[in-house]
Amino acid sequence: MTPLLDVSGITKEERIRVVTEAWRRSDSARAFVSALEDLGYILATGNRPYVLVDIYGNMNALPKMIDDRQVRTNDIRAFLEKDFPTESLPGVDEARSL
Repeated sequence: MTPLLDVSGITKEERIRVVTEAWRRSDSARAFVSALEDLGYILATGNRPYVLVDIYGNMNALPKMIDDRQVRTNDIRAFLEKDFPTESLPGVDEARSL
């Protein structure tokens, strides 16, 4: 069975893989967010504190995009909140318009 592609042409599994790789390679929040931007994602806030919006306007909760059972939502928040507090991030609609 072939994995379903969305309008981006990238499978969900591939998106998870590249975001997970960016997480593992990054030694700081700024490096991680920069890597996400290079991949075409905007870090935003929505119903959850940290979400990713891609160039097609698709939104995914960041913790669900990191395939590492040892990484918890609280770990991600602690890692990002100093340099990227949620109140400084665009909302999902604003990120989609960027």
